[in-house]
Amino acid sequence: MKQYKQFLTEASGKNLHMEHLEDEVLNGGVNGTRGAIDFLRSLRNMLAGHNKEAVNVTVKWDGAPAICAGIHPNGKFFVDYKSMRRPCFIQADVDEHFSGGPLHSKMSALLEHLPKLKIPGNIFQGDVLWTEDKDKKIQTIDKERQITFTPNTITYAVPLNTELANDIIKAKIGIVFHTTYRTAGQEDLADLTAEFGADVNQWTSHKDVWAVNADFTDVSGTATFTKADEKKVTDMLSQLGKDFNKVNGRFLDSIKDDNILKVHIKTYINSKVREGEFIEERLARDCVKFIKAKLDKDVAKLKSEKGRTRKQMTVDEYLKKLNGNIDQIGTVFRIMALINNIKLYIVEKLEEVKGLTSTFIKTSTGYKVTKPEGFVAIDSFDSGKGLKLVNRMEFSRINFTAEKDWDQ
Repeated sequence: MKQYKQFLTEASGKNLHMEHLEDEVLNGGVNGTRGAIDFLRSLRNMLAGHNKEAVNVTVKWDGAPAICAGIHPNGKFFVDYKSMRRPCFIQADVDEHFSGGPLHSKMSALLEHLPKLKIPGNIFQGDVLWTEDKDKKIQTIDKERQITFTPNTITYAVPLNTELANDIIKAKIGIVFHTTYRTAGQEDLADLTAEFGADVNQWTSHKDVWAVNADFTDVSGTATFTKADEKKVTDMLSQLGKDFNKVNGRFLDSIKDDNILKVHIKTYINSKVREGEFIEERLARDCVKFIKAKLDKDVAKLKSEKGRTRKQMTVDEYLKKLNGNIDQIGTVFRIMALINNIKLYIVEKLEEVKGLTSTFIKTSTGYKVTKPEGFVAIDSFDSGKGLKLVNRMEFSRINFTAEKDWDQ
């Protein structure tokens, strides 16, 4: 999988956004698709106990906002939003950069309490779970008294009268760290590159800060494949390989190199996800109609008749190319759908392991048990590459149906 590393690195090196595994078909063309298949094979082998070199897996917590904290290349401790464009070294910096916005109180609390951990050397990115006592609640869920917090969409719950609950109740802030930026030899934040994983065990502990990393434990224990599981995934991978051999490599790479087409296809996929379904081969023609509607709107925005005519000629030629490749688009969709199906099968196995907390969503009738947001698989050859293993349809549905009573 060494050849796969270039497809996940942000231009800035920052961990600002992770892609779904199936999107690598669009992002990386032939090599991206091959890399996604190799990744799934590694996950299958890991869960079946065959991998000599394990794929690292972390839990994807549903925290907000995403922030960075640690030692700036200038030697001073700072906190900032994940983009690291407004580093805050003192409270006056927080007032200057975040005054009047929803992040002000959170950044202020983080700057006050995170230095107590004596974070060494590097910079770490994480997701905030709470920054005020009012962000935590003691509630009865499933007839059990629990301490809960809802940083974004998912509610996390821990039974009272446990050591973990006591630690959470005492802590002024809670955060889960998942990414490291090594600063040795660097002079500017813009030069840093993300590595997935954060070794919080090397830090000083403090009662005011509940800080954990996102490591997923017991991957080789509880979450293992049976022989039937292994055969199921192997059969799906075999079909995926056959479909991959049918696709026109030049056309697949042309999607990778055409940012406009790539964005429109992703937008179409997300529109289907919001409707509760994923793409399939038969939707290729519908996707082209979707793209046509988007391009027609762009033409209509032009003020001059001459400009609209010239633009329309370009659009017509573009759509002629797409319509002439409907079968290929259908094959691409079939490949992405199969990658998604294999991924979901693996995610369901990972979800069988009990995490640190229970997870719920708040509905109009109370709390309903839900699954974790998902997982992140990290390439053992390249710690800077992580891919989301998430049930897109399930989490999209949760985002639309959950009762939200916080301000982001």
